Amino acid sequence: MTAVTFEMSDDDVLDYVQGQRKRVADMLTKDGIPEDRDNLEVLLTTLDGMGRTALGKKKVKSEENGNKNTLAAIEAMQLLGKQFGNTNPFLKDVNQAPGIEQVVELDRLPQITTVEGEKDIGISANTYEDFIRERAEHPEP
Repeated sequence: MTAVTFEMSDDDVLDYVQGQRKRVADMLTKDGIPEDRDNLEVLLTTLDGMGRTALGKKKVKSEENGNKNTLAAIEAMQLLGKQFGNTNPFLKDVNQAPGIEQVVELDRLPQITTVEGEKDIGISANTYEDFIRERAEHPEP
């Protein structure tokens, strides 16, 4: 007599094992939660295995979704790279058209006047009252 073997995928095996665990749990709890220590341990071990398998499946599904998101991000970066000629887009001067030189006319800029201590570097211990008093002593033009 030859042995009959069934080819099962990993998902089929997990589903089969989960089904068997459910049957064991149902059998052990048909009259309620078992009160004897041995059956209680078997029930808890069975339920623990069911929970671990379910969490494992969720983790695999989550990782598959994460892989899809990572792939989408990589594709977006590749598209961005192609749009900028495969160069660093942050090093490209997007404000200046090629061949056009921007000229700043210095005489059109406003004259800046500073107040004593305005350009000092360090910690200032001024209070609000000090600030208001200094503004009154040196009003803006």
